[in-house]
Amino acid sequence: MMVTPGFSDSHVHLVTAGMVLSSVQLQNAHSIGDFKRILSDFIRSLRNNNLNTATGGRRWVRGGNWDHTKWQQESPKGGAQLPEAEWIDSFSDDFPVWVCRMDGHMCLANSLAMRIANITATTADVEGGEIVRYTNGTPTGIFKDRAMDLINAVVPPLTPDEEDRALEAASAHLVRHGVTRVHDMHPTQSLEAFRRHRNSGKQLIRIDAAMDLALWRTLEREVKENGTGDQFLTIGSLKGYSDGSLGSQTALMFEPYLNANGQPSTTYGIHVTPLEELRTNTAGAVQAGLRVAIHAIGDRANSEVLNIFENVSSMFPAKKDLRLRVEHAQHLRPEDVQRLSLDSLVQESLRVFSHIISSTMVVGPIQFWALRGQKKLLIPFGLFSIVGQKLHLVQTGSSHHQSR
Repeated sequence: MMVTPGFSDSHVHLVTAGMVLSSVQLQNAHSIGDFKRILSDFIRSLRNNNLNTATGGRRWVRGGNWDHTKWQQESPKGGAQLPEAEWIDSFSDDFPVWVCRMDGHMCLANSLAMRIANITATTADVEGGEIVRYTNGTPTGIFKDRAMDLINAVVPPLTPDEEDRALEAASAHLVRHGVTRVHDMHPTQSLEAFRRHRNSGKQLIRIDAAMDLALWRTLEREVKENGTGDQFLTIGSLKGYSDGSLGSQTALMFEPYLNANGQPSTTYGIHVTPLEELRTNTAGAVQAGLRVAIHAIGDRANSEVLNIFENVSSMFPAKKDLRLRVEHAQHLRPEDVQRLSLDSLVQESLRVFSHIISSTMVVGPIQFWALRGQKKLLIPFGLFSIVGQKLHLVQTGSSHHQSR
């Protein structure tokens, strides 16, 4: 028997993971038929157990972790077809459904969920996101990045008891896989949930919890009043978003994505957060002595985040240990790899096979760098990667990661 120290996972979403562990598991859907069957069977089980209501209203079906690229070969429309509300409406008319792709950057709503959220063909598009539509303007049910807020706004929040049970489930799952410390990178999660968990006597792992970068002033006040916590629960970190994800075609690239026919499209990805807002918030957080991580997947997003970090570093020359963190750093141009060697930067590279597969199918020139892999590219420059793996998707013989 080999004994090792506990592992530290640099990127998890604990509460979401714990919730997903008890919800529908669509990551095993390898075809459109599988997708429909698994979701239909789950909803039937809820209905048979009279679980079509929940405290305060309807029971929502959440979780999912589907990957549409697995069923692309059978897509009648060619390419990797995204799921649509009409696929599932016939068996989910009494349950609002809101199930997300494995990267967490787009989700599928059924028609009931869209009606609850008052989503129609006339609903305006959202900056930093996308409502996928049919040619007549009617939403298909897919919402990407900031557009997901339209549905999230009507999804009942987890109760404190649900949060507590989710944290316990996720922590137990992690410990079974040898993980004893995590960086929780779900910036909308309430610190109160982590504090309850810390004080419950049931905490199994050490947690470093990040808050939303836009809330750096709130975190600054919190740290001044109560400190940064202890070895079991640490605060002081912030997370922002530059772009989306590759599989959702919202990762921001210099070159266009390919369409179903393998030709360049007009899609380059999106800015989830305006650049000036990212720069301003990063500068404010650094001045306040807080740690900053910014999510960047696409090569253009990474380049722009590095521009921001170089600019902010020059503003505070006396601060020698900023430890600005590029979260994911998934696709990089060679010239930007060299920029990552700045002493103030930490590159958080998630070596994920599912992302590499996605890149070969939907992106043109970036294929070479995705397939070459970050490790070979980074080592010559003396860089290191902090490797993370999504805890609730760990399976024997394979691993997948959501890049949120």
